[in-house]
Amino acid sequence: MKKSILLLLLLSLQYGVTNAQAGVTTPKISDDSLLTFKVKLVEATSVPGCGMMAIAAGLKCTVIPDIKSSLFISSDIIIMLPCPEAYGQGFLIPGQLYYVSVTKRKLYGYVDHNKFELEHHYPTYYCLYIRQVL
Repeated sequence: MKKSILLLLLLSLQYGVTNAQAGVTTPKISDDSLLTFKVKLVEATSVPGCGMMAIAAGLKCTVIPDIKSSLFISSDIIIMLPCPEAYGQGFLIPGQLYYVSVTKRKLYGYVDHNKFELEHHYPTYYCLYIRQVL
């Protein structure tokens, strides 16, 4: 019993040292967490409409600082928006502010079309809700 407790203690210490060396300073966000915050759209990926395939388009965004957004390491993120054409022409405007609810869990059944994934290593989130800030 004492050996197993000691082993668990050593493993947890090793995990903490490894994360400290990697520079991890923010809380872990689980895949099931739902985060809601405000973003400014920088650029959107142009995609064909959802028809034969359900497509999620990459949106390059800047998180607008507030208490809720303090979990992010970087203020630049990618949000994968399912079927963006469903929101109507002119909905996605660079420079416009949006309220979003996102998760880290990939959306089932959608093909990601994200031109930003090769350019940068921004954190990627999947949009469950989006609306313009009026």
